Amino acid sequence: MVPEELLSMFKELSMDGKLPHILERTTQENTEASLQLARLQREKEWLELRLTKRRKDIQLERSQVEALGQQISAIERKLQWVEKKNEFVAETAKERRQADVVRRQRGKQVKGLLRALNRESRLQVERDILVGYRQEAGGETGGDIRRQEETLIIICGVLSSLFLF
Repeated sequence: MVPEELLSMFKELSMDGKLPHILERTTQENTEASLQLARLQREKEWLELRLTKRRKDIQLERSQVEALGQQISAIERKLQWVEKKNEFVAETAKERRQADVVRRQRGKQVKGLLRALNRESRLQVERDILVGYRQEAGGETGGDIRRQEETLIIICGVLSSLFLF
């Protein structure tokens, strides 16, 4: 049951001709509101689609960043290995150069010792020849024997120094 006051108001409005106008305005407002609601719902759906797409993009970017991080880690490990290898190669090259220097120095020493030995052996041969002439001429002297002993001592010293290096 409708209250009496409402019925009387309705009758007054309908008699004045205002009711159709009010109904038309209300209908128009309702139509505008429903259009606005539909537009807002479409906008909401569009925003939800954008949000979903953006979330997928972010997830893809995260996985790409993780992959890049793993690649960077692998490259860093490889760089560390290469650095260690280069250090080893540098140390080995340095040791080789030092060994070459030592070999050259030894070679020079050996050559010098061999020259000295050759010189001494030539001198010894010359002394032996002189001693032979002297023996034929009249015998050895004490000085000749001393020189031969000194020569032998020098030769032994040269030979022993060769074997030490």
